[in-house]
Amino acid sequence: MLIARVAHDCLTGVDGQTYDPARLSGAVGTAVFLALAIANWPRFDPVEFGTGYGLLATGIGALIKLKQDTEPKS
Repeated sequence: MLIARVAHDCLTGVDGQTYDPARLSGAVGTAVFLALAIANWPRFDPVEFGTGYGLLATGIGALIKLKQDTEPKS
């Protein structure tokens, strides 16, 4: 139950009940990115992986920051 609660808190907005599309798309994008990195394991390059994942994380953070004013107040 702890993992489900943490996942729920990470994917919802400030009010804790409304799912945030930016966070959901970021979680799905991260899962797909990691799955593709694992699928290409024989040709895995840590520098390319780190660069790609860093850009993905930066984009997700920017997306959440840009929409913070539209979140419902609790």
